[in-house]
Amino acid sequence: MARHHRFNRLRRLGTLASALIVACGILTACASGNDDSPEISSTQEPTETPVVEATALTGAPRIGEAVWTSAIQSESNAPIALVPQVTDDTIYAVFPIESLPAGSQLVASWFFNDTSLDALNTATRVDQDRVSGWIEFHIERVGAEPWPDGEYQVVVTDGTNELQRAVITIS
Repeated sequence: MARHHRFNRLRRLGTLASALIVACGILTACASGNDDSPEISSTQEPTETPVVEATALTGAPRIGEAVWTSAIQSESNAPIALVPQVTDDTIYAVFPIESLPAGSQLVASWFFNDTSLDALNTATRVDQDRVSGWIEFHIERVGAEPWPDGEYQVVVTDGTNELQRAVITIS
């Protein structure tokens, strides 16, 4: 019985081998027939790689050192006045913009004589790429009392990393 089983197995393998030979013959005949595909020139010009220029700023925001002032131009935030005095209503820390990618968030934390003025902290989000101009942060005096004498400090971060720190003494 084992001999009969072995014979059937060899017979099936022979049939499979015959079918494979016929299929290869058909494929060879198709490949050697009339070819309507376009000819490929051996002198093709190399494809030029387009230069891709970034259209959006990348990387961390960058601002220059603070300019302290008591007034700014409303349309540009550029400083236009002298150093703030105790009698001024507003103290501005104005920073020249080096690179502010759209979506950047800047947080200004204010201190007076090394004491945090948490209620005066502000945050701003940049809505478009900027590589020039000014960005300002300010504190305003409420009431008739002048600014207390001492050191006012602003620390500007991107929410995580410190970008600039500036101190002014008012007396």
